[in-house]
Amino acid sequence: MPYTVILRTGALDSAIAEAGLDGVSAAGAMSLSPSALAVVRAGVRPPDAEFIAGALAAFPELGFGDLFEIGAEADEDDERDG
Repeated sequence: MPYTVILRTGALDSAIAEAGLDGVSAAGAMSLSPSALAVVRAGVRPPDAEFIAGALAAFPELGFGDLFEIGAEADEDDERDG
């Protein structure tokens, strides 16, 4: 079974708010475009290496497990069934 990295959206949103950032400035702090931040936050695509590295660099007080979790990728058959 393949695995994927899943963003803990609430944790990222809390980190952004605690840092006093808005979406555009948070994306800049993570060295991402605002649209790249938005599509991962919305669950449209999983976080890639650039996103993960940017989040950990922008919020060094948080570890990988604070911002991300490992989950099983959805099976295409499961997506059609459900």
